[in-house]
Amino acid sequence: MAIRVSKNRITLENIPINESKGANVASGTTVDLTNTTGNFIHITGTTTITAITLPSGFERTVVFDGILILTHNATTLILPGEADITTAVGDTATFRGDGTGNTRCVSYTSISGSTGGGGHTIVDSANTSMDQRANLKFNTGMSVTDDDGNDTTIVALNTKQSFTAVGFGVEYDNGSSGSSKTIDWNNGQNQKITLTDNCTFTLTPISIANITYRVQITLYQNATGGWNVILPSNVNVFDFDFTEGTANQYSTMTLYYNGTFWTAMCTEWSDIPS
Repeated sequence: MAIRVSKNRITLENIPINESKGANVASGTTVDLTNTTGNFIHITGTTTITAITLPSGFERTVVFDGILILTHNATTLILPGEADITTAVGDTATFRGDGTGNTRCVSYTSISGSTGGGGHTIVDSANTSMDQRANLKFNTGMSVTDDDGNDTTIVALNTKQSFTAVGFGVEYDNGSSGSSKTIDWNNGQNQKITLTDNCTFTLTPISIANITYRVQITLYQNATGGWNVILPSNVNVFDFDFTEGTANQYSTMTLYYNGTFWTAMCTEWSDIPS
């Protein structure tokens, strides 16, 4: 082991740098981490944090022991994506002083495994958790990711926009098809319909521009079966015959939309479980 000292550098050879774990720090509107007793600490409590104090260059890694809100601030608490974060118990974050009065969150990892400040419960201005159908507003450059372990749908916004988001957890029922039906994806990314006639579909995209996304609809043949689905000309369907579905069978059609064209794939017709 050796320590080498030059004019502007200290070199440690075969010597680990062991940082100590400090005493817990209570949450508060402003949390001062300057004089903690270690570089690795736990923050206790549930008080919303709007500022963290660290001298320029200082770094602290914290574990959150409670559920609280980190409120983004352009100087006192710079968060990933410039978005507030609702912590979960066991989430970790690393903060670094970035000039006078500035503190930046340089990394954030949730206990569930997601990184960068996403993957948490969405709350409204009253800190009330919202369900899967929520009116959301996003600023330029922000994105939305679904990290429930089943799907990943990324929405990149180039302008300030708002939309109603309904995830795959809710299946919207279009009812009976008749001979024509408008499928409005603003009602949800996961839908179903019962075919009662040869039906011409009209597809209404999610009302947000400049995105690529995935949606799906489950087609149920009624007790007659053999009904056809006629899709718009801008839909490319991989080899599939809708009329092969017999009475009381179903198929799930998955569609990808790039803003102009749809690409669709269907599962084989199967008997509806009794």
